[in-house]
Amino acid sequence: MKRFFASCVGILAIAFSWTAVAADAQNQTISLQPPAGLAQEACPAPIWSGVTAVWGGVTDTRADKAVGTQTKKGEEPIDVSANPPLDQVLNASLKELFAVCGIKFVDKGDANTLKISADIKQFHAGLQKKFFTGSAQASSMLTFTIDKGYASRTVDIGMDMESKDVRKGDIKGLTKALNSLLVATLKEIPAKKQLLDLK
Repeated sequence: MKRFFASCVGILAIAFSWTAVAADAQNQTISLQPPAGLAQEACPAPIWSGVTAVWGGVTDTRADKAVGTQTKKGEEPIDVSANPPLDQVLNASLKELFAVCGIKFVDKGDANTLKISADIKQFHAGLQKKFFTGSAQASSMLTFTIDKGYASRTVDIGMDMESKDVRKGDIKGLTKALNSLLVATLKEIPAKKQLLDLK
């Protein structure tokens, strides 16, 4: 009986192990992190000096939280997620960028205090195979909501990029493409005309 019980436990252990391996095979994670000094590079001089605002944070409104898709020949596509999650990465990066660009954030304000928040509408890269090389199509879309008093408006900032020489199924290439997308999206914010009049 003991031998039978031990055999059952062993079989169950192997089954759970294979299930975990299969789950890992269907989900991969990558790290998204802008390089140090990016905020200073994107905003070498403050463009919003003297502006005080409340930071409303970042919300990921995408139905699918994956940031990429890895496709290998003969296999099902594998979703790639960001770890830490994309909203956490963007929350820290955006708050730092706005601060370097001159905005002073406060925890609370009155009815006339500017409030800035952002929604992630799109952030994804997928690998596409060509004859000898692969390419990663990457796109982003952030919607900023700017509230002050009874006035509210939104500003969309997005990027569409192609990263060449990425082999199909290469997770390193996908990571590089997504980090390039992150950097390009952040750099676009201080250059956006609709945001220059923040006050």
